[in-house]
Amino acid sequence: MRLVYCIWVALLVAAAVPAAAAQDQPQSVPSTGYMVFLRGVPLGREQVSVRSDANGTTITSNSRLAAPLDVVLEHGEVIYGEDGSPTSLTLQATTNGGIPLSLRTTFSNGSAVTQGNQGRQTINTTHPVSPRTVVLANIFFGGYAWLAMRLQSAAQGTVVPAYVAPAGDIKIKVDGIGAEQMQVGTRTFAVRWFALTIVDSNGEMAASLTTAADGTLLRFTIPVQSLEVLRDDLATSTARTDVYSNPGDEAVVIPGAGFNIGATITRPKQTPR
Repeated sequence: MRLVYCIWVALLVAAAVPAAAAQDQPQSVPSTGYMVFLRGVPLGREQVSVRSDANGTTITSNSRLAAPLDVVLEHGEVIYGEDGSPTSLTLQATTNGGIPLSLRTTFSNGSAVTQGNQGRQTINTTHPVSPRTVVLANIFFGGYAWLAMRLQSAAQGTVVPAYVAPAGDIKIKVDGIGAEQMQVGTRTFAVRWFALTIVDSNGEMAASLTTAADGTLLRFTIPVQSLEVLRDDLATSTARTDVYSNPGDEAVVIPGAGFNIGATITRPKQTPR
C-alpha cells in the first residue's frame, strides 16, 4: 500500500521569517472556501478557518476531493504559538476510496515527531525542523492560509523553511514579488503575487502564490503538477486580472448563456466643443 503523502501533491510552500513575530500573526477571519483544481478539472472544495488570539493561531479545515486525489478530510488542524513556532498538526481523513488516515505531529526542541497510520500501515517518524517552520501536509490545504500571511514580510531572495508532514524539511526561494489589480464581477482590488522555487531532495520546482493586500490567501499554483487552489469567488468567469486601466474605466458584468463574464468599459474622453 502506498502512503498518501507522495510528494507530487504535497503542499510545497513556505514562509518568510520577519523580524517581529507579533506582526506575523494573522487576525481571525471568517471561514473561507477554496476550490482545488488538477489539470484544470475541479476536484472539490476545502473550507478553511483561521483563529488568532494572544496565545497564537489555529488553522482548521475540512474537504472532499475527487479522484485522483480521492480524499475526504474530516478534520485538519495546525497550531502555532505566539512566536509563530508550530506546536502540533492533526489530520483525520479517508483516502483512496475509504482507507483511514490518522496523523499527529508534535513539534518540540527542534524536532517533529509524527505518529499515526494509513490503513494497516504505521507511520512513525522523527525529523529535525528549522525554527518557526511552516507546517504543511499533502491533504491539508489550510496551510496556505498561514503561508499567505507570513509571506507579506518576505523579500526577494529570501530562502525559507517548511516542514511537509511526515516527509521532512523543504526549502523555498522567493524569486520575485509584484502587485496588480484583480476584478471579480464589478469589484476591483489590489493583490500581491509571489514567484517561488520549491527545493527538496528531488530538485527544484516553480510555484506561485497570490494574496489580497491584507495577506488573505487568494491563489496558489504549481504549474508542473497542474495543481491550483483558488478562493471561491475567484473560481468564476467574472474573475480576471486587470492588467491595464484608464481613468474612468468601469467594471461590469456581461450576462451570457449559462454564465456571466467580467469586463471593463472604457469610454472615450470628452473633448470641449
